[in-house]
Amino acid sequence: MKFLSKILLGVFIPVSIFASVQSKSLSDFRWHHRILLLPSVTASQSTQKPIDWHHYAAQLNDREMLVFRQHKNKPSTYDQIFPQTKQAVTVTVDQKLTKKIANSIALIGKDGHLKYTFPAQQKEDDAMLENVFKIVDKMPMRQMGSGR
Repeated sequence: MKFLSKILLGVFIPVSIFASVQSKSLSDFRWHHRILLLPSVTASQSTQKPIDWHHYAAQLNDREMLVFRQHKNKPSTYDQIFPQTKQAVTVTVDQKLTKKIANSIALIGKDGHLKYTFPAQQKEDDAMLENVFKIVDKMPMRQMGSGR
């Protein structure tokens, strides 16, 4: 009986771990969200004070934005960092876009198209995020949706 329970645990535990990650493509978010894609964290960035995404929750939610960070070992895979969800969400980006935005911060519009790319050396800080908000606020869909 103990042997059988170990076999069952060995089968079901790995399956439950893999079931907790939800993989999507950028097209799954089209017309619902704007996406901010951040490069993987480099050694020099790890010493910087990170952005407190929850401090900006109201502004990000108002602009219907999701934030993803590039997976360190998989350049075309990004993990959702805002908002945090009970189930981990990853998004896969096609190779063409991956090359286009390499090591950069990229803003994807609700239509699924690349709207803006920040240079690779752009610091990931509050000023950068405020700049993203200004860019989003000038977008036609944002202006129509917010009645500005």
